[in-house]
Amino acid sequence: MGEFTVSIDAINAFMYLGFIPAPLSIYNEIIKFEEGTIAEFKNGQLTYEKYWDVDECVNKPVISDETEAKEQLKAIVNSSIEYRLKSDVPFGTFLSGGIDSSLVTAIAQSLTSEPVKTFSIGFENPQFNEANFAKEVADYLNKDHHEFLVSENEAKKLVEELIAHYDEPFGDPSSIPTMLVSEMARKHVKMVLSGDGGDEVFHGYGFYNWANRLSKPAIKTFRKPIGKILSLGNSRLKRASNVFMYPKGKMKSHVFSQEQYFFTREEIQDLLIQPSKDPDFLDFEPEYKRNLSPKEKQSLYDIKYFLRDDLLNKVDIASMKYSLEVRVPLLDHRVVEYGVNIDESLKIKDGDSKYILKQVLYDYVPKEFFDRPKKGFNIPLENWLDSDLSYLIDNNLNKETIESIGIVHFGKVEKLLKRYRSGEKYLFTRVWALILLHEWFKRN
Repeated sequence: MGEFTVSIDAINAFMYLGFIPAPLSIYNEIIKFEEGTIAEFKNGQLTYEKYWDVDECVNKPVISDETEAKEQLKAIVNSSIEYRLKSDVPFGTFLSGGIDSSLVTAIAQSLTSEPVKTFSIGFENPQFNEANFAKEVADYLNKDHHEFLVSENEAKKLVEELIAHYDEPFGDPSSIPTMLVSEMARKHVKMVLSGDGGDEVFHGYGFYNWANRLSKPAIKTFRKPIGKILSLGNSRLKRASNVFMYPKGKMKSHVFSQEQYFFTREEIQDLLIQPSKDPDFLDFEPEYKRNLSPKEKQSLYDIKYFLRDDLLNKVDIASMKYSLEVRVPLLDHRVVEYGVNIDESLKIKDGDSKYILKQVLYDYVPKEFFDRPKKGFNIPLENWLDSDLSYLIDNNLNKETIESIGIVHFGKVEKLLKRYRSGEKYLFTRVWALILLHEWFKRN
């Protein structure tokens, strides 16, 4: 058997998204197994049969009656959680204090007589600490709550483990707190429920509004001049300028990429030494049974790529590092199939995201617990790269390392670091991606 060779197309996709989307893998000789598919190897032949596809679940009629949508959704989610509580080992839930994990925890508690064990992680840095919100919800539901407040030094120790445990470049820094909460939970239980999937199916991300905004005729026509004008402003405006500069027909992947502050397609082609193909398959649109809004298309994009290849991949690897099973009831096929056919006006209503999912939650936990801005499951990576983790920049993005690996132009990296150090701090995600890429090459 010959040696594996690194896929430059996969590196292109990684620099664009922060993860490598299927069917690509970091090696040319390996492709990832397609989702919702059965494979059969018989008489020397490998055949594939697709048994489920989220695109085919989109129906022409939408559920637009709020009362009907809420009651049906509540019944399906209850059924999904009840099904996943079947276990012959101790179980609990991940509880961040947000909408999705609180809903899963509340319903799980309503279905069992024993107090449900809940697990949350907090940081000593108050800007990134939401542990108090999780505790409030747990106290209200009378849970057996476990909280681990980590110092930044403890979290930083996991950075190199993160690089080692993900078998291809993987740029989502929230894998660090996911590892920490998994390690804590495994000391008490062998299985947990998580709230993954709620944001993607029920429009929980703020950037879904970008999809509709960028599709307005006037903005589509003048998007590039708008982007150039914004690029002359401060860091916040420069950050927004890139969102407007999407290539024609490739808006969904571009909006995701730039909301996460990764490299644009143009920047990647300028950065890579070897020619590569852009991951154009990301923006392919099948024939749907009904006309979808840009917001709905962005949601389906996230279900097919971000959820599958980033979020679920992150949780699988981080949890199984500690032999912890994680089940995801909001991604039961019935929940997804029903969710993608709820009218989008019930998903974001009067600016309130995940509206219909919240109405189900408020049957269990009072609304006042959630009157606060949404935060992600993040770490202060930007601050760390300026302090204790600065050695990762020094060790991986120096001239000798970059030229010996030979994937990117050192001069382009040097210019990026100069911009970053001169105040354009939003570029930290690009810097992080380059660190992970070169660290992966050194280890492999």
